[in-house]
Amino acid sequence: MGCAAGTTAQRQAASGLRRKLRRQPPQAACGANFGDNRYAVVQPLRIDVVIVKKLKNVPIKKSIAAIFRKYNLIEYKSPSDYISIEDFYKVHAYACLYVIVEPRTVADIAELTITFVGSHHPRKLVEHLVEVHHYAVEKPAWGSTV
Repeated sequence: MGCAAGTTAQRQAASGLRRKLRRQPPQAACGANFGDNRYAVVQPLRIDVVIVKKLKNVPIKKSIAAIFRKYNLIEYKSPSDYISIEDFYKVHAYACLYVIVEPRTVADIAELTITFVGSHHPRKLVEHLVEVHHYAVEKPAWGSTV
């Protein structure tokens, strides 16, 4: 995969697009500002834990592993922190990028899970996932939400 800023040709094409958009009559812009390209993140993306199941038919003997697939990204929150809605979108984005960055490893995003580990029930996140994304949420064991 190329560098984060893209190739010279890609940068020049994006620059040309920005120039064309800026030349539009003011009424066509609908009050929008057209900014220059910028990095989507300031710090390197960091996944707390990645667990890769090497053997398909060999179970991992931990209760959390019941939901694991081949590739498993885990976000950990300390007891003084909580799992937020923003954390969900961040880790979801990491999962999508992981598939792109590791295309020879992860052939299918369906082989990947994201797991959040924290000390507090993520009430607002669960409500958001149910109401906005229509996810089904269940409590399969004491202290866990899937």
